[in-house]
Amino acid sequence: MALIKETTEWVENIYLIEPNDPVEGGEDGIDNIPHQQLANRTAFLNKKRQEQEQKTQEIDDKVNSLTTQVNEIQVTIQNGGNNQSSGDLDTKLTQEIQNRTNGDTHLQSQIDVLKEQIAQLLANGGQNNGGVKTPVSVIMIDLDTAYSGHDNHNPWGMKVSAYATLGGFIPVIGGDHTLTAYHEATITIPDWVTDSSQVTITITNKVVNDAENYITLDIPNHRINIRKAQKGLPPNETAHPAGRVNVTFYR
Repeated sequence: MALIKETTEWVENIYLIEPNDPVEGGEDGIDNIPHQQLANRTAFLNKKRQEQEQKTQEIDDKVNSLTTQVNEIQVTIQNGGNNQSSGDLDTKLTQEIQNRTNGDTHLQSQIDVLKEQIAQLLANGGQNNGGVKTPVSVIMIDLDTAYSGHDNHNPWGMKVSAYATLGGFIPVIGGDHTLTAYHEATITIPDWVTDSSQVTITITNKVVNDAENYITLDIPNHRINIRKAQKGLPPNETAHPAGRVNVTFYR
């Protein structure tokens, strides 16, 4: 059985067999002209497909290489690296870009996204400040005692207020109430906080020695939990563990 010998070329127009064309097969037969042209087109398109797959793989490899650079920078930031280490990585990344883009706009667009991520990591991670992390949001939580009804000698729960002093994040207060007092209060934290290393909590004006045991960070639920420290109901016993809780967030 004879097969068409394909030529890798694009044929602009496919021949249409006319009614008066003779029936003629074979390699040069007029009846096989459109078949030959279509076969050539198919070979041409298949070659282009293979070239595109190879180019796509090369782009993926390049992007993976650049992503590795981003991860190295992020690890350096998290480990409290210095300006020199981040600068070295940035130099390597710049050289990598120059060597590999070669006018490829698709690759360049992906690189631009990675560069933006790097800039955010460096800015938010505080690498330009000697490796010291820079806070991006701070809230203060003030605690006081709430008394029951008209009896100002009988502590009932906590009075809780929270407000932002940096970053514009607005904390929301919730929890278990008795009348207007809290037995357990919750304070929301930003939803981008996913690890305890992004949060520092300091307690000032402790009312009970183990105040930190009443103030806990709950990352999965994006909140800080505060329990009242009241142990009974004698006059003037405190219901709040500390006067103020300062919370700093790093991104």
